[in-house]
Amino acid sequence: MRTMATLLATAVLTMPTLAATSLCVEDAATGFNWENGKWVQSNFFTASYIIRPIAESETIGRYCREAIAESSDKRQACYARYEVGETPGSSDVTQCTEFPLNGTETNFVRCDKAYAPYNFEPSGEFTLTRINALRADDYRDSLAIAVGKCSVVAP
Repeated sequence: MRTMATLLATAVLTMPTLAATSLCVEDAATGFNWENGKWVQSNFFTASYIIRPIAESETIGRYCREAIAESSDKRQACYARYEVGETPGSSDVTQCTEFPLNGTETNFVRCDKAYAPYNFEPSGEFTLTRINALRADDYRDSLAIAVGKCSVVAP
């Protein structure tokens, strides 16, 4: 019985923990719109996002590109970024790289979401770029970068 309790305690203590859920609020967003055959600088509306880790067991967790893996200086994790008030869906989920502080607490996260990569510190800075590549005759998707701050809202 004592051996079973020791094994259980060891398993719980060595399980990887998910990072905290953050509220990230854009302070400013700027970029370029394609107008009359040229790029024109423009300001964009800002947004507020919930960014949270997704467990492999969650249904939308299956949309990450790679299996979750770890190394001594970084680890792969699945995250969802969605606007406040929305429900996360498969298009909100992406594979991210966590850079832990002292090997445990997540210090910085880089998410390479297609056309809208973002970086954030769970309680710190936030950046999001929109680099859509859609082009047609005289149309180009807008290009933008947003900056803001994040705060942990749930451990």
